[in-house]
Amino acid sequence: MSRGGYVRTMDILLQTMPEEDIDRSTLWRKGHEAKNGKFPDEKIAEKAIIIDDLKKQVLEGSLTVSGSNDILTMALGSPEHSGRVRGVGAYVNPSSYFNEPV
Repeated sequence: MSRGGYVRTMDILLQTMPEEDIDRSTLWRKGHEAKNGKFPDEKIAEKAIIIDDLKKQVLEGSLTVSGSNDILTMALGSPEHSGRVRGVGAYVNPSSYFNEPV
C-alpha cells in the first residue's frame, strides 16, 4: 500500500465506485493489490478470490453478513482483535466501527 494508507485508497475508490459499494473487504483487497493489478503473494491472491466469492454469495442472497461477521472476517478466517479493525486504517476500534460493544 502507498504512503496514504487506507484513507487514500478510499479516496481513489470513491472516484470510480459509489460509497455504499465500498466496504472493508474492498479496501483490504485494493490495499494489497500491486499497481499492475496483481497480488504480490500467493496467499493474498487466495484471500482475494475468497473475498470475490463471498461478495457474489451476498449479492445472490445465499449469504448474510452482519456487524463484525462481515466478508473480510470470513475471508481471513479469524475474528477481529479486541483493539483494532482490519482494513479501515489506524486508530479505529471495533466499538466505533461496528457500533456495538466488543
